Amino acid sequence: MAPGVDGLPAAEREVDVSGPVAEFLRSTSPGFRNQLRLGLRVFEWLPFPRRFSRLSPEAAGEYLRKLERSRLSFHHDLLLIAKVLTTLGYAVTAPVQERIGFEIRCGLADGTLPEPAGSLGDTEARGEGEECDVLVIGSGAGGAVAAAELAEAGLDVLVLEAGRHYDRDSYPSDHLEAITELYRDAGLTIAAGKPPIPVPVAKVVGGTTVINSGTCFRAPREVLERWRSEHGVEWALDLAADYAEAEHTLRVTPLDPERMGRNGQLAMEGAAAVGASGGPIFRNAGSCVQCSSCPFGCEIDAKRGMHVSYLPRAVAAGARLRAGVEARRLLVEDGRAVGVAARVAPNGRPGRDFTVRARRAVVVAGGALGTPELLQRSGLGGGAVGRNLHIHPPAGSAPATRRRCAAGRA
Repeated sequence: MAPGVDGLPAAEREVDVSGPVAEFLRSTSPGFRNQLRLGLRVFEWLPFPRRFSRLSPEAAGEYLRKLERSRLSFHHDLLLIAKVLTTLGYAVTAPVQERIGFEIRCGLADGTLPEPAGSLGDTEARGEGEECDVLVIGSGAGGAVAAAELAEAGLDVLVLEAGRHYDRDSYPSDHLEAITELYRDAGLTIAAGKPPIPVPVAKVVGGTTVINSGTCFRAPREVLERWRSEHGVEWALDLAADYAEAEHTLRVTPLDPERMGRNGQLAMEGAAAVGASGGPIFRNAGSCVQCSSCPFGCEIDAKRGMHVSYLPRAVAAGARLRAGVEARRLLVEDGRAVGVAARVAPNGRPGRDFTVRARRAVVVAGGALGTPELLQRSGLGGGAVGRNLHIHPPAGSAPATRRRCAAGRA
């Protein structure tokens, strides 16, 4: 299915695409809008001496294909921006969602709601700063687990999170608003490379576990063996008990093949036909049998993100959580991190400086993107910080691709 064919309304002629995009961009930062404005101007004038907006549909299509074939990375960056914005503006319109049968429905197998998550306490940062034994920067999969374990060990733990706190009672109902509220860079974080890859990174209490699909898998044995042999992680092959404990806490279960959808069933049938291993993915959603709101926050919080699992556990053990506090620079004394200089940015109010000092340790848990950024801003780690990033984006296989593969095997 594509715009203007197969019964879908045509972009701009039948549905307003630019309106939702403009509304979405108004919620982004001025700096981001200035960068985007420059990029779109370049995109508009690249067909010089003509302008993209004045090309015929045929010429515009050829121009886009030319960018896709280009060896220049900035051509691919421009094309990606255009794809993301136009797809976003088109997909959220009511006529399109009605035509494709889009409907948000989440539910457990027995028809009940998950039990309420434990309290996260008072998350507001007051005054000029705080002190603690251990400071944890980031409330996602790494930070939340570290906070729970350390607090349960009797340490005074403080967790900082740049985003705000949302749950099933407060997630934005409008999808574009949800993207701007729950995602870093309004969902437009992109890993530079060939090709550039959009990375859905959250800026919310619970981190990216709030907006990801909830897929949970154990690291392959060959990876763990490499950790041990190349990096000296002696305990890498002794994680079975830790995995089991985490899977119990997060209620990790395999998808029911009868409910995974025809795409998944076809993939399993194809793997079996060629003798490849495969099976249903494992997710941290327990007995959830209907799922469509994961990218905007699980409508019923059946998905066990950190904000409904490890963070309540950490707070119950005495940890404190401060939302809306962005770490800007690590404080280092005598070669040791002793705290962080941060910025409190309450919604709709001017920001202010906020300093945290840690008596015992600082745990930087900003993920594969946020942690290197903070270390670089702090002048730590040397030139290797931020390098060797690996990304495993999910991908689909179009029917035409499957036909070509089948023909090749024949």
